[in-house]
Amino acid sequence: MDRIGMKKFSGISSDSTGNTKLAREIVAKAVPWIISLPDVCHLLNNTAKDIGKIPFFADTITRLRSIIKYFRKSSYAKRHLTALRIYLDIKKGLVSVGNTRFLTLYYSGSSLRRCLTPIKELIESKVLKLTSKVGIYWMRKRDDISNFENGLRQLVLVLEPLARACKCLESSKATASNVYLFWLAVLATYEQFFLDNNDIDGLQLPEDVVDQIRRIVNACWKELTTGPGKSVYLSTFFLDR
Repeated sequence: MDRIGMKKFSGISSDSTGNTKLAREIVAKAVPWIISLPDVCHLLNNTAKDIGKIPFFADTITRLRSIIKYFRKSSYAKRHLTALRIYLDIKKGLVSVGNTRFLTLYYSGSSLRRCLTPIKELIESKVLKLTSKVGIYWMRKRDDISNFENGLRQLVLVLEPLARACKCLESSKATASNVYLFWLAVLATYEQFFLDNNDIDGLQLPEDVVDQIRRIVNACWKELTTGPGKSVYLSTFFLDR
């Protein structure tokens, strides 16, 4: 910063782990006009992670991982799934759950929803012969599959507003105003989800799970908008209108 010139910098951003957050605070203290900003995409990702830790989703996530793992390790299963997927005109395959991509649980869950029909067809036609030693042996039971499909649908829909906002805000053209706008969209989408929760096509989540999700999302919103320098999001949103 000294080499380039202090006055050419107006803001600093990073994730909110201990060291990086401290570094932002030190710079902001040394350079009074610097605005210290959290990494918004990292915050959205952490929000999704916190929702994924809700016990209600534990069984769905465990079974999601077991299916992804099975097709990743079995070249025979992967080959047959790819062939049937192409025949059914399903463009994209399964996405592994990883630690290096934002909202990885959402993208993995979405990919499995997309490929679930050919997977079930491979099992029902006995192309895939599942024994009790196989991690996805439970997929031989229709009730278990039905419950999993419903749980996967709930998980993916709950994470979708965060994933969409994160995708947009990863753009190099995203502004502080966009951050506020997309977070408003996230909050409004969740509010609509909760209002329609008990409808026939709603999420149909238990009330305690709805309360947990609401607390997690509100806490992240508060972290983003409360504190020194955080008014920049509202200010730029107002000035852009």
